[in-house]
Amino acid sequence: MTWTTLQSGMVLFSPTRDMASQSMAKRRHFGSFCLALLYNFPSLVYRPLEPGSVIAYSTKVHQFHDWLLTGDGKSLRHFDTGMECGVQPVASIAACDIAASTASKSPVHFGAHPALTRVAHMWAGRRRWRPQRRKLKQIITRRRRAVGTRLLDERVATTDFHVISEGTTLITWRDIRRIRASFPTNAQTLYRLKSNSFPLWNWAKQDLSCPVPECANAGPALASHIFWT
Repeated sequence: MTWTTLQSGMVLFSPTRDMASQSMAKRRHFGSFCLALLYNFPSLVYRPLEPGSVIAYSTKVHQFHDWLLTGDGKSLRHFDTGMECGVQPVASIAACDIAASTASKSPVHFGAHPALTRVAHMWAGRRRWRPQRRKLKQIITRRRRAVGTRLLDERVATTDFHVISEGTTLITWRDIRRIRASFPTNAQTLYRLKSNSFPLWNWAKQDLSCPVPECANAGPALASHIFWT
């Protein structure tokens, strides 16, 4: 695609291919792409006075002020009535706005310029990129797996775990999964004891004492005490 500035406020976009043989969808896409170029680079509408000129927008009239970018796009030159007033180093369009506003004592905003703006393609190819369902599941569960691994390491490092492991080694994880009952309380209790995640809170007394009614220990009970009791 090529473009030519016919006059002030009028630019002609010409496709390199014959659009007559293309579908209506591709024609509409070409028109939308041309509008996107004009939206991101308003300087295309105006015939530049010389290479590097940028278009300034302000609430006040700046008919005698001109701003030009150097060839490398690292400096902004300010001209007032054809006379150069100063040169400011810039690295972005925002830096140009600040430099021009400081020099002219009024807010100035510049449109995007190709020297300081990069146009990035969102996607390219024959078909749209679609992530795999397996990859999405891995991304979603990555944080949960990390939290679960950290909690498991903390449980293994606790002192009480080694005491409980003497009894929990008698039953395997496979045996816990094969338990069949009307209520899953037994399987859940064994799973929590084996993973050292058994809740020590006594819901009957609302404290950390042993939940076994026959136990006379009224103080906080460890998981090993609850397991062997």
